[in-house]
Amino acid sequence: MASASRRPARAEFLHAAEVSELPLWLSLAIKVVFAATVVVSATAAAEKSGPLIAGLIIAMPLSIGPTYVMLALTTSPQFVAASALGSLGANAAVAVFAVVYVALAGRVPMPLSLAPALLAWFGCGWLLPRWSIAALPLLAISTLALGGAVLLTRHALAGGKLLAGGKRWYDLPLRALFVGLLAGTVVTVSQLIGPDWTGLLAAFPLVLTTSIILMTPRVGAAATAAAMATAMQGIFIYPPALFLIHRYCVEWGVWWAFLAALVTIVAWAGLVYAWRTSRRG
Repeated sequence: MASASRRPARAEFLHAAEVSELPLWLSLAIKVVFAATVVVSATAAAEKSGPLIAGLIIAMPLSIGPTYVMLALTTSPQFVAASALGSLGANAAVAVFAVVYVALAGRVPMPLSLAPALLAWFGCGWLLPRWSIAALPLLAISTLALGGAVLLTRHALAGGKLLAGGKRWYDLPLRALFVGLLAGTVVTVSQLIGPDWTGLLAAFPLVLTTSIILMTPRVGAAATAAAMATAMQGIFIYPPALFLIHRYCVEWGVWWAFLAALVTIVAWAGLVYAWRTSRRG
């Protein structure tokens, strides 16, 4: 029964939008540019911040947000709702990714801390679509997993000052390219891979990964781990936000559901910032 509730009939997913009628290469290029623009704008703000602000900005939906906007433009609300359930479950894999990375950061070279974290994410991601878990249990599992990640990474919050080193001209364009390619590709192949895998890949920790790759040489492993630990505090609210999209995007319309999810994420980030700054004071 849970499986039936998670996967509406395939016919409900089919939706022809103007963007999808463009040539494949042009459609993909538009999606890449859109996502890349969002990432460059948000990351530029993080470049002037410390670990707290940078971590909270990294926790914003810089990759998954553009992906879902483009899904809304090219697929049906039912497809978006089912994809949100896939992303909801993928947050458990993101929690495992963060715990593994922070546990290894500073103890081994960056590639040797990032690679096991990515392998852990892919391992969890491979298992998730094979289980047909209803929305509420999946919400509880993902929330508990992220809560555990917050607790297990909190020791890293005392990391050093962010942005202590020099910047390289290609850092932002490289991150933007990675995010843009992921978002554009996921949306372009979404009808082929189905909503479960679309939602899972949309939640791939690409911004976290590229942040680790780009920040570590500039600021060191301690400051990077501090930003990742802060990001986990911000990402903790993602399961309820994605549940809102899954539950209400058909009933309210995708844009109102997206707005509710975004307000939830931003409001939580504000609470985390207020709590952290009050403790420092």
